[in-house]
Amino acid sequence: MGSLGEAHRLLRDPKQAIEFHEKRLQIEKEIGNRYKENQVIVNLGAALANFGNIPKAIECYQQLLILAQTIDDVRGITFNSYNLTIALFNLGRL
Repeated sequence: MGSLGEAHRLLRDPKQAIEFHEKRLQIEKEIGNRYKENQVIVNLGAALANFGNIPKAIECYQQLLILAQTIDDVRGITFNSYNLTIALFNLGRL
């Protein structure tokens, strides 16, 4: 489903892209795959940001930072700190 979400994001179909990412996120949470959950939230945040829902993207990036810290994902912490900074900048909060 993540690939379908990315395909719809690239096709500029925000509703379908976000819907597929949210379904995939639910599945990963149910099976407890924290690393895949992290990846799906990255894609969901990117889709939200690309389609102009910066506040929701910020929520994703904040959630990602907590998750990345929980699973000791240094790369994820760095990457998502960057995404959060860009999103906050785009909203004029930095």
